[in-house]
Amino acid sequence: MINKISRMITIFFLIIAVMLILFFLNGMTVHTVAEKNIETHFLNDIAQKGITEGSIIEKFNYSNSKTIFFENEKGEQVVATYIKSLYFNKWKQYYILQLNAEQNMQYSGNNIVVDDHIFEYGMKYQLNEKGKLFVMPVEPLKSILAIRLFGIGVVVAAAVIGRIVGIYMQRKR
Repeated sequence: MINKISRMITIFFLIIAVMLILFFLNGMTVHTVAEKNIETHFLNDIAQKGITEGSIIEKFNYSNSKTIFFENEKGEQVVATYIKSLYFNKWKQYYILQLNAEQNMQYSGNNIVVDDHIFEYGMKYQLNEKGKLFVMPVEPLKSILAIRLFGIGVVVAAAVIGRIVGIYMQRKR
């Protein structure tokens, strides 16, 4: 009876560990926006901030992310970057930048580091000669997924070795 309970507890903790690992690989967050609803989500988000009567003027895809550009007649510009989940076709908003007409003249650029769960890379948000926002990658891709998988592999190997040593020590008694 105690053996069955011990095995059930071990299986329960293994299931919890696997779920935590999968959650860790996905950036410790939940992605809720379906791909077909990204634009609607973006427009609703900026409408809540009072920016309306404009349209999406451009889209930029890079690696596992999508960037959407918005502009209205008042000269207000908004850009948002969405990243994709590793497991499903769900997205989440990673970064948003809003500039009004006065800020357009003073804005000198902004660098952010995007972690899209597979790669990590730098993106530069800046204005072109016409005063329109654009984005470009500035840092090379770094494989974050490989590093995370290696770390998880080390932890799993240590756990397995610890379990084997524990069983061996128990039999030796």
